[in-house]
Amino acid sequence: MTRVGSKGLVAAINRAKGNISKSNILTFLFFLSFAYLFATGAQYNVADGSAPWLDGDYGVLIYISERLLHGEMLYRDFFSLYTPASHYLITLLFQVLGDNLQAVRIALALTGMATAFLVFHLTKKLTSIGVAVAGMLFAFILGPVSINYPYPSWFCIPLGLLMISIEHIAWRRKSAALYFAGGAVAGLIFSFKINYGVLAFSALLCIEAFEWMFDSEAANESRPQRLFSSAVAICFLLLLPFGSIVLIRHDLLLRNIAVFFVSAFLVFLAGICLLGLQLKKKLSIRIKPAPMLYSALGFLLVTIPWAAYFLNRLGPDWFFDRFLWGLSKYSQIRLQPMPLPAPEGLLLLLVFLLQGFLFLTKRVNKIGKWAFFGILWLTELLLAYKLVFYLRTEALPVGQIYSKWGFSVVNYVPLAAHIGIFFCLLKEFREPKKPHALNRTHLLLGLWVYSIAAFHTFYPIMEAYHLIWNMIPVVILVLVFLSRSVDFWRKEQASVFFGDKLLRGISASIVPLFIAAFFGLPMLNFFVKIELFPPHIAPARFDEIDSARAGIVMPEEQAHGMNGALRFIASQTSPDEYILDGTGSLFYFLSDRQNPTGWFYYETVLLTPADIIQYKMSVEQRKPRVAVTSYASEIHLSHSLPEIYEYFLTEYRPIMMSGDYRLWVLKDS
Repeated sequence: MTRVGSKGLVAAINRAKGNISKSNILTFLFFLSFAYLFATGAQYNVADGSAPWLDGDYGVLIYISERLLHGEMLYRDFFSLYTPASHYLITLLFQVLGDNLQAVRIALALTGMATAFLVFHLTKKLTSIGVAVAGMLFAFILGPVSINYPYPSWFCIPLGLLMISIEHIAWRRKSAALYFAGGAVAGLIFSFKINYGVLAFSALLCIEAFEWMFDSEAANESRPQRLFSSAVAICFLLLLPFGSIVLIRHDLLLRNIAVFFVSAFLVFLAGICLLGLQLKKKLSIRIKPAPMLYSALGFLLVTIPWAAYFLNRLGPDWFFDRFLWGLSKYSQIRLQPMPLPAPEGLLLLLVFLLQGFLFLTKRVNKIGKWAFFGILWLTELLLAYKLVFYLRTEALPVGQIYSKWGFSVVNYVPLAAHIGIFFCLLKEFREPKKPHALNRTHLLLGLWVYSIAAFHTFYPIMEAYHLIWNMIPVVILVLVFLSRSVDFWRKEQASVFFGDKLLRGISASIVPLFIAAFFGLPMLNFFVKIELFPPHIAPARFDEIDSARAGIVMPEEQAHGMNGALRFIASQTSPDEYILDGTGSLFYFLSDRQNPTGWFYYETVLLTPADIIQYKMSVEQRKPRVAVTSYASEIHLSHSLPEIYEYFLTEYRPIMMSGDYRLWVLKDS
């Protein structure tokens, strides 16, 4: 090598080192910033400002763990719809950090930071550091701060992304230990939430079936052998479509089929396309059951011990007659069809579909360009107009009450993303494979399959809060699709007009900005009070909850209402005395008072007539002198459990209101 050539090589290496160093420093600074945001946001909960029904959910999730802490047994002494991991995790937190809400919020902040890290890591591998930072920002907007309650779903989100990361590395290294670890993570997800775990493990098996085609090689096989191996692969590719149709079988509306089943069917279709391409190249599909067996072993090693423990202690009845029965009944009362797509939602689907088709073309003529960008800009113009309209009229909803329009648009973003990435994958399947490109395709495929599976956990409780939990992998896919689209118009379809960098940037940014605004404005409104007419901006006021078991803050108005109720309970009862909490069980925990009934779910289908009789007998026997309800819980009880509401009215008399809470005392006390 010449001296000039050596100098050039050294200079190139030094530049690369400099770029890597800058990239690492930038990454580190962003992580510090997000760690600070999650840590300081741990004591806040955007949902506290607008969702009074969540009092009941918080009480259930916390109160169960408190009872476990005092030696009671899950499923025997009280009922739960969840598998045990989340309850025992919170119990462990109580033991280590103290039995207060702050301990749970700290765990949720750490969960949010883990999610942000994995979003950054996966997005960076698939795009660039700038796009990855945008993904991190979305992870914060959609993070636990938005709904800071210890639902099992929060813990499942980073576990799902971790499962995909491990599976990808396992495939690259052909590591049995890593396949086992991926299955164990799926088992852990199952231990937190049963439907999430089943779907995650199904996605894992489906990805490993795709790997048979990724690892195909030239070989002389007989026609029957090829047909057999192809048939086995197809069976695993049908896992998600089959699971999807089983899940939505009671609600086979066209919009449910479109959003859930069509996405799942795309997985099967992608597999058929890849299988056809490999067979066309005369490559052999080798069935490799070892990864699936290792994954299954990891899954079972996590789930069998606790399942065997409860089956041994409680018998099979607890699982079939109570646990699965409760899940099926709960699903029935929560079934909600997908909202019909708004015109903007349909246009958004059309944009992703057209861009997907364009990925598969060699060149696009002028008419095609104008048609695509015309539809794109019309969609973005309508989104921007509606957003500005809602802002100007101060009707942009926050918290629980999202606008039907916004929700009917955002609901279809996952379907658009899944369709768009389907075409990205078809394009990459057809291209000659270099090792780096093949690795990237495998990672994108794994994330796509998992995202489709995870989105099914949004069914049957379909409203804005539950959508948040399933948007994290979707956001990564949207960013990847937009990044690939920008590259497509810059490299392959460049022209004087459409090659303009600013125009491409604006065109690609409207959709993610809309999603950010839809989920981010409620967060902004929670921390900053903004009035447009007349213009006025002021920081929101917060207050601490007056309980040793709290350690959190709430919006001032909600905090004053809850603190007034807690002070009344403290003045009328002594520690460890019975009270009756009609909101669920949050006040049992915060006031350190006892539950006279053993029940903390006020759901019609979960309380049988015999349960209601037992409920009344327990209350009559223990005669709690004080009861508390809320505006939301009274509406729920009067409609869903009128017998219990009538019992409140018969046995108790209202004394005072404290915010949304009504305080009652026993009539004969």
